[in-house]
Amino acid sequence: MMYYKRSCMNLCFEDAKQKAEADRVQGAVFYISQLPSIMFQSGQTRIFVTEINSSFPLSGYSPRAKSLEIPYDAVRIEGARNCYLADGAPLLGVALSFSPDSRFWRVRPAPKNSVIVLYSESGREAELIERPIRRAPLEWRSSSFGPTYFLGWNLSKNGNRVTARGVNTVLKLAHLDPPDEQPTQA
Repeated sequence: MMYYKRSCMNLCFEDAKQKAEADRVQGAVFYISQLPSIMFQSGQTRIFVTEINSSFPLSGYSPRAKSLEIPYDAVRIEGARNCYLADGAPLLGVALSFSPDSRFWRVRPAPKNSVIVLYSESGREAELIERPIRRAPLEWRSSSFGPTYFLGWNLSKNGNRVTARGVNTVLKLAHLDPPDEQPTQA
């Protein structure tokens, strides 16, 4: 089981390698695994959504709300929608729709160490960036050649057991029907 910890996610392989170098101690072995994700952008603000500890990240998510009810201890945001995966959706709503207890899950993920939403602050409306993932995510394993040399990286022989099927399905389903523009009834 993977556990999320602050700064363990990187947007590119080079950043992940630099992080491993910074965290390096004698005898440590690092793995860098690609995770399928969905990116939403509004101006300069981007959020990335993925799921750890799942072979099919985000496969339980539905672009359309599965219920009109909100969780017991939650507050309905102003202008709530039944679909946030559409141009013009507020980024806060997009991010909240992926919360493990949101009404957008057909199969709820674990409340911890599951769905990860990475974001930077600012911006108002989201644009769905659609780029279906066409190849299997990769995984690399570090190897050391001594303390004065950079770590070497080799493709892991076991490979990455994660597929992009769930993420690609969410992207596909988000575009089957035009999203409703009306807020959800209270």
